[in-house]
Amino acid sequence: MRTYRKVHGFPVVAVIGTALSDTLAASTDIKAFRYAVATLITVIGIALVFLARRAIVSTRLETELEERKRAEVLLLNAKEDAEKANAAKSEFLAGMSHDLRTPLNAIIGFSDIMRQESFGPLGGPEYKEYANDIHHSGGLLVSLINDVLDLSKIEAGKYELEEEHLDISSLVQTSIRQLAIMAEASKQVITSDIKPHGLGLWGEKRAMIQLLNNLLSNAIKFTPDGGHVTISTKVNEGNSLHLSVIDTGIGMSAEGITRAMEPFEHAKGSVSRRQIGSGLDL
Repeated sequence: MRTYRKVHGFPVVAVIGTALSDTLAASTDIKAFRYAVATLITVIGIALVFLARRAIVSTRLETELEERKRAEVLLLNAKEDAEKANAAKSEFLAGMSHDLRTPLNAIIGFSDIMRQESFGPLGGPEYKEYANDIHHSGGLLVSLINDVLDLSKIEAGKYELEEEHLDISSLVQTSIRQLAIMAEASKQVITSDIKPHGLGLWGEKRAMIQLLNNLLSNAIKFTPDGGHVTISTKVNEGNSLHLSVIDTGIGMSAEGITRAMEPFEHAKGSVSRRQIGSGLDL
């Protein structure tokens, strides 16, 4: 508040107020205060938004971690269930093998006695032919059982090879003899062209015979009556032995070969029910 001097001839007027400079100073202080408050509110708002986003991100991370842990638990449980199922399958196949082999061994044994006429003539050529068919069918069933069991062992990583020196020529002749009845039934001719190779080959004899039987039986199965099947060998560069089975059958496309190499699959085409097998041979 300030006072002003008396002006002669005019009434005295008292004015109470503030100076313009003080008013401007006060106004500036208020603006600064308001600016500070606004800035503080803005900072607080930004901080709240940051904290909110951080909380959301943290929640998402926790949710993702929980989902990942849950997925890991489910995967572990599925793996354990698969291992239990595989063990149960192996146990079932082992039991099935024993149950099937027992009567099959008897069938094969007695049919062999009959076809060899060990106790005298059978009385008619048909009986010997039937005995040969029984023996051959029993052998095919045993081969099928071995295929299924071997596949199960391979999947379980428990298949162990018993390696020894292999005479390919002898093994091929053994396979041809075993499949002779099958070829004769379709009036087919099986020939071999096994050239001396001088290579020292090692492997499992039973598995190699099974491999040869599978290749030759497939060739016979898919070759029309009166056809021809040839198995041959040659030495490739690098001293590797190349074995080929060529037949006059229906053949397979590249897609069919890929499909036939899958377990329990068959190449599509003009195939009769008589020709369809387990899908494990190749």
